[in-house]
Amino acid sequence: MPDYNPDKEGWHKKKFIVSRVERDFNKLVEPIHTGSGDLNVDLYGRCTVNDPGLAREIQKEHPRDITVTRVNWDDEVLHRNAIHSYFFGSLPALPWHKFDEFGRRIREAEEKSDG
Repeated sequence: MPDYNPDKEGWHKKKFIVSRVERDFNKLVEPIHTGSGDLNVDLYGRCTVNDPGLAREIQKEHPRDITVTRVNWDDEVLHRNAIHSYFFGSLPALPWHKFDEFGRRIREAEEKSDG
């Protein structure tokens, strides 16, 4: 069964992450040789490929040395907007706040304005 369903994923742009599995740093940074030329890799032994045929060729030529992973690669603006930074926690008490014996804040300003 194929791992790609064009009905559900056809509107996503696809890229393929090609990464080496070497432990030796000298072999890790060598370019990947393909039929259409050499692919330059970064310091971690990775590069991206747009062509699914080239990705399949790399996967067949180097089945144990290189991994090929298909990822959805939509517009970068969408990726930046989809990542939100949330802060879950509480801020420390300010020095002028007063608390009772149970740790609840005593709101003096509201009590004075009501009365």
